[in-house]
Amino acid sequence: MLAREARPYELARADARRHPRGVLYEIPAAYRAAAHGIENPDMVVLAHGALALYGLRYQVEGKDTVLMHSAAGRNSHGNIRKPSIVRRGCKNEHIWQVRHCGYPLQVARRQRRRRKRCGRSGGRR
Repeated sequence: MLAREARPYELARADARRHPRGVLYEIPAAYRAAAHGIENPDMVVLAHGALALYGLRYQVEGKDTVLMHSAAGRNSHGNIRKPSIVRRGCKNEHIWQVRHCGYPLQVARRQRRRRKRCGRSGGRR
């Protein structure tokens, strides 16, 4: 990554104020998700990291990169150098095997939310 591709410090600092543990991420979410996913090909990139890899640029910055590994001893929080690790996150049929620059990578498939039907639900009148 080139230095000019880093997020502006002021923007990263503003996101850190909203982060539950105050972590300041100057590296863009897509870069972090790709790097952690390539370093850990047996783990699955989840949540905001997966969305960043799909190209979503908004609402993913300043969030932790989350990887799923079913053999993890316990869930752990990440920081600027390591991802958060969770034991559960998605079903096996929701995992895509992809390649990024020739490297294997597992990413959680985007889930489409079902819209709830508007109208009466048969409650009291």
